[in-house]
Amino acid sequence: MLYQHLALFLFGTTVAAQDYVAAYTSRGCYVDGQNRVLAGRRLNPLAQSSIQWCANACGLIGYQYAGAEYGNECYCGNAIASNAQSAPVGDCNYACPADSSQKCGGFYRISVVQISNARSSNGNSAFPLDCTVEPLKSTKACDTTKTPAQRAAGLVSQMTRQEKIDNLVNSANGALRLGVLPYEWWNEALHGVAGPPFAISGYFNAPGLDFSSATSFPMPINLGASFDDTMVSAIAKTIGREARAFANVGRTGFDFWTPNINPFRDPRWGRGQETPGEDPFHTQSYLSQVVSALEGTDPDNKQVLVACKHFAAYDLEDGRYGSNYNPTSQEMAEYYLPPFKTCVRDMAPTGVMCSYNAVNGVPACASEYLITDLLRNTYNFTQPHQHVVSDCEAVRWIYQGPEGHGFTRDAASAAAVAMNAGVDLECGTTYANLGDAITRGYTTEAKLDQALTRLYAGLFKVGFFGGQSPYNSLGAGDVNTQDARNLAYQAAPEGMTLLENDNNYLPLRKNTNLRVAIIGPYAKATTQLQGNY
Repeated sequence: MLYQHLALFLFGTTVAAQDYVAAYTSRGCYVDGQNRVLAGRRLNPLAQSSIQWCANACGLIGYQYAGAEYGNECYCGNAIASNAQSAPVGDCNYACPADSSQKCGGFYRISVVQISNARSSNGNSAFPLDCTVEPLKSTKACDTTKTPAQRAAGLVSQMTRQEKIDNLVNSANGALRLGVLPYEWWNEALHGVAGPPFAISGYFNAPGLDFSSATSFPMPINLGASFDDTMVSAIAKTIGREARAFANVGRTGFDFWTPNINPFRDPRWGRGQETPGEDPFHTQSYLSQVVSALEGTDPDNKQVLVACKHFAAYDLEDGRYGSNYNPTSQEMAEYYLPPFKTCVRDMAPTGVMCSYNAVNGVPACASEYLITDLLRNTYNFTQPHQHVVSDCEAVRWIYQGPEGHGFTRDAASAAAVAMNAGVDLECGTTYANLGDAITRGYTTEAKLDQALTRLYAGLFKVGFFGGQSPYNSLGAGDVNTQDARNLAYQAAPEGMTLLENDNNYLPLRKNTNLRVAIIGPYAKATTQLQGNY
């Protein structure tokens, strides 16, 4: 069973697993939806998922209850919600991936257990990785005589090869035997903290939370139209505070895949609203305000981690997964690359995301020229915590055709070329084939070590591994404040652009007899009008 005393020496040095095994009693099957049954942390064990795994993970960080849902989701809590609705036991009928004899909830159904021997801990904290508590205490991550990068490398050296592979994807499994919990890297904050893509409806409104809704600012295309760097900086600072507040209670991760700095060259591009506009110089000015405001100005204590995206020459999405662009060197130097040069060389963000498309025949996430030669060596993207993440499923499209590139012959070779090019983190599941790629000689375990060390070094920067951060106190009082709402209201008209005003119809004249009709599919489409991401 998990956490029995075992010494694992299959792929390098590890530490002996601790002997904590959660003792639990079933509390039945419940309906889980708009109002969460368990209000604590969500974990993403994927293939490891079982009732025992979920109970172990929740109990290890001090929660009294654990619940499995949809087969591979794990939720923690200190009580079952008072308004929780019981469901027939047969509704919780999804087999657990790690143990098909157990049932891990169902569709909007959660299998709940009560833990009788939970560890003593603050289960509501987003910082359960405590170097004063085993099993993490015995790992090299807690050697405070070392630098964060050295501590990250030490922790990686104590992991098995499979554990390393399991933590190089966005829904990282962690390593429970070492006290490292799962972590979700996919978080968005383009114009406000967005709901994590993996979350079901109501995730931000869980029972027991005293805040739920982030401030929604205008989309970047509107902010860009304001040509007001001071206002953009103020908005980014607000988003950064709110993002950290959500992360502090475990409602998001500590990294956010923003901003989108691709120049909006063609109005047919479906993601142009995510950018500040078509002009590279204007985009450089915009991102210069955003990156530092989100991450903060202290290089050793970051508020959150950001990733500039999508590198490089990302544009039309007609066949975007397998599209190939052949820009000239002049077009790359003068148009597509300047925003990334400013982002990386001048603003030094934690992350950069590579794009779906190919450039001159080579998929961006497989391009050693783009990622290693240009990004790392030319733009100096070389700090120990700086990493490259793929766009979601971009590594899969390296090999898969005909919609994708068909650049390599199979998943293992696609995973290898991406890893060798310098992609540290995959949004997707193709990196699950890295073990096969190593066996076949396509890449090396040293490459995995380097990638995971970069990722963990970044998490050290936000205090995730039990560190003390000046941002740890951010919470409910820093989310959706009146000042934030006022700023959002101010930003909306600042970005409006009046192209024509024939006969001076605008502004509308105040008249008690005036009636205004709002007509069309977006008349009541308040959700769509919030924008995407």
